[in-house]
Amino acid sequence: MKAVDKILQKQLITTIGKKNAHKITDNALFVEDLGMNSMLLISFFTSVIDELKISIIEFSDSELTEIRSVLDLKTILYSKL
Repeated sequence: MKAVDKILQKQLITTIGKKNAHKITDNALFVEDLGMNSMLLISFFTSVIDELKISIIEFSDSELTEIRSVLDLKTILYSKL
């Protein structure tokens, strides 16, 4: 699952900028720690699933609303691959 990790890292850096890359950890919360707002989250998530070739319809509403941290997202993405 290294591909997922690489894609997440790349897309997070693109979204929050290189100067904030040191903040990216599995436990980092998207809003509180990485400073992402809802629009950035949607753009980031869409970029990740597009690159992984996963359809948004594969995710339930409850799965999407439970994603708060990088690890939450990794866990859900691993389950879809």
